Amino acid sequence: MSSYLPPFVTEWGDHIVADCVPASGLMLANKVDRGGHPSGVAEREALQDAMGTQDTGADGAQLAAGLVARYGLRMGVGYSWANIAAALSDPGFGVVLFGTYQSLPGDIRAMGGQPGYTGGHAMYAQANGVGSVTLGDPLGAGYLEHVPIASLRAFCAGLGFMHLAALERVYQAGWRAYVGPGHVTFWHVLRFTHALYAGRPTDWQRVSTAPVAHGSPGFWSVSAGYYAGLYLVAGRSGPFRVRAIMSDGSSRDVDEAR
Repeated sequence: MSSYLPPFVTEWGDHIVADCVPASGLMLANKVDRGGHPSGVAEREALQDAMGTQDTGADGAQLAAGLVARYGLRMGVGYSWANIAAALSDPGFGVVLFGTYQSLPGDIRAMGGQPGYTGGHAMYAQANGVGSVTLGDPLGAGYLEHVPIASLRAFCAGLGFMHLAALERVYQAGWRAYVGPGHVTFWHVLRFTHALYAGRPTDWQRVSTAPVAHGSPGFWSVSAGYYAGLYLVAGRSGPFRVRAIMSDGSSRDVDEAR
């Protein structure tokens, strides 16, 4: 499936820098909802208010409560490295990791600009290739790519492998037409009036497919290939059907195709 990387969220920009948990949680919320929420300081602070932890540290349970209150997102708190590693191997998942900062490799701490910090911390991560992740450390200025999953184990162990993980929502990525077998006519369509003209009939011995775009109800514009720009029209073109293609690779029939 495709993988959405949410906007990075910093924990800076507040008079007290104790916002790593809501910053990481906001990245997770935007992963799940594919960028459906603002990603600035004001939204981070609103999530922290919903958590009830303004200007203090927070744990997984408090973040989970805030995600429900602010966005209606329900997710449990986990405590297993095996579950963390599995989620970080699936590009559909986003994960908030809790751990001890001093347990991170030096190059990761350096990217956060606070290499000498010791104590609890939260970060956002999601899969990026085999065995590695894109890491969002709210102390830093942006994402760090291709961080080995194994390099995060000691960090996570420092707070008992506490984490929140969730899948991004499945969305519709496009449409695909399945044409034939039989006599099928592709049409030119006059704008505004939807009058059909200059039909191009073709006999299909077997089913053929092409990506299409949705126009008015029952009108499907072929997006690529020999018939690009022509239309399949329900009730006028002959045997065809259209399936909605989802981001997880699944598909479903669209009722108006005939």
